[in-house]
Amino acid sequence: MTRLQTARSHAAALDLQPQVSTTTFKALAAAVVLSALIATPVFAQAAIQEPGAFAQAYPYLDVLNGGAPTPALKIANDPAALQAYVARELGTALPRHTHH
Repeated sequence: MTRLQTARSHAAALDLQPQVSTTTFKALAAAVVLSALIATPVFAQAAIQEPGAFAQAYPYLDVLNGGAPTPALKIANDPAALQAYVARELGTALPRHTHH
């Protein structure tokens, strides 16, 4: 191989390098975009916009738990449990007797 042929061969190799890099970059970019479009989107759980207004409108539902009933709802729906709770909080509840 003559010097001219060697020089042309090196020049041709140098010219191919940017095309290969650009082609590789385009393929990689296309793969990233395609995978982003196909991937299942992950979103945060929807939040209640006005927690104070929700708590005022629904006092027995949990604001932080997606509106799930609170333990207070059980007490509110059971008069005997409500009476026992009020008596305990006021200190008027009868002491429990334990067997020895």
